[in-house]
Amino acid sequence: MQLGDWVEFEIIVSKQSKGPGSSPSTQNMGRVRRGMVIGVRNVYDVVGGNPPQLANPQPVLIVAVSLHRAYRVFPHDATPTSPPTPRRSRQRRVASPPNQPVAMSNDDDDWHAVDDQQLSLLIAEQIGTWITAGQMFTAYDITMALRTANPRLIIKHDRVRPLVHSVMNSAVVSGLYERESASFNTNQATRYLPIEA
Repeated sequence: MQLGDWVEFEIIVSKQSKGPGSSPSTQNMGRVRRGMVIGVRNVYDVVGGNPPQLANPQPVLIVAVSLHRAYRVFPHDATPTSPPTPRRSRQRRVASPPNQPVAMSNDDDDWHAVDDQQLSLLIAEQIGTWITAGQMFTAYDITMALRTANPRLIIKHDRVRPLVHSVMNSAVVSGLYERESASFNTNQATRYLPIEA
């Protein structure tokens, strides 16, 4: 499995205490969850001592199921699946003021607002594409890519920016990417750079 792949899983990795140490264990969630692979890291047996010793490294997938929740999953407990189909947002029709001409338009030219859930999915998929390609990017790069890929959606950068930073926290914590401050003319932005393996 690769970064950006969608998987289903029911069993997650948790920590089981053993005397002065701990070891990775599994826990059945009782229902199948679906998410995107955003990272890979190792889990270890922790042997007591000062300092504690790490042994028996085992790779786990970091699977994001929402913007704020990710699980560790052993690769053999994850099944590849297709990404969810974004829900189509309802278009709000606004009545024109009285005695004003009504602009006639073709439905193909209408712009649609995007709800938070759909925007979150679009951002996660776009970030997965950039991570898989090993590219550096900023939140503005993601906004522009989303606008190019979805020309009829209203995508505001002020909504995208905090969601990108939230998703990328997991990638930074898992050691896939690092963040740095970058200057663009008079503006400051956070840039995400892939960490070489």
